[in-house]
Amino acid sequence: MVKNVSISEVQNFWEKNPPFLGESEFKFGSAEFFANHTTTVLQDCFAGKLDRKTIPFCNIDEPILDAGCGIGFWTEIFVKKGFSKIFICDLTHTAITATLERIKLLGSKVTPAVMNVEALKYPDNFFSHVNCQGVIHHTPNPQNAIDEIYRVLAPGGTASISCYYKSPLFKIFVLSPLIGALLSKLGIGLRGRGREEIFQNRNIAEIVRMYDGKDNPIGNYYSRKEFKEMLNQYEIEQFYLHYFPIRQMRIKIPNKLHFLLDRYLGLMIYVTLRKPLQNKVSQA
Repeated sequence: MVKNVSISEVQNFWEKNPPFLGESEFKFGSAEFFANHTTTVLQDCFAGKLDRKTIPFCNIDEPILDAGCGIGFWTEIFVKKGFSKIFICDLTHTAITATLERIKLLGSKVTPAVMNVEALKYPDNFFSHVNCQGVIHHTPNPQNAIDEIYRVLAPGGTASISCYYKSPLFKIFVLSPLIGALLSKLGIGLRGRGREEIFQNRNIAEIVRMYDGKDNPIGNYYSRKEFKEMLNQYEIEQFYLHYFPIRQMRIKIPNKLHFLLDRYLGLMIYVTLRKPLQNKVSQA
């Protein structure tokens, strides 16, 4: 649990600082902005190709939830994959409005709700799949969010969850005070939301928090062991890594090298989960 940070503080920050704000040359909420965002996520977060493991394996007419939908990247993916019963929720009105505009451009509809992932208002055992990417590390009580996802999943249903990862790269960064200076000299930094001097910070926890904005109230990262301990109710199918960001670099990274860095030195850890057909507590 993150102390001294309320859910209203998290909500206020993300209302004013939605994802990708300040990073695109296009107007926030425009068709060009969303297209730019889609391309950037695919190239930067997945080295050019979306991982099939992040896509629901349920039938396209079964209900799925994009929990913490942000500005709608994943919702767009699910619409394009043909899923017809998509529910979205997010803590902020800004995110819901942006996602609805994005989906409208595709000529489709989804069922929206402004909602805290730590306290979902959906019935028990409702969804065949829940998608929750890059959300729990921004919540005051991540365990509550994980437990709520479990509750709303139908028995046998699946979930895909990701969070920031305690990569070995962070240890290297801390050990060498020259790395931050080198990154700045090479022009490697982050645009928007007060992040321009992020790599001058020597505190890794602070770098992770500041990654989404200087005033971001919460930004945690987890080891595989820490993440796994929060998932004890689920059947864990697979852990895997992605996200080696290169979009702010002025130097060109070859595609094959980026692919390897993404898969083996990714800064986000993903997990594919399944809710047991029988509750583990009742089995005991």
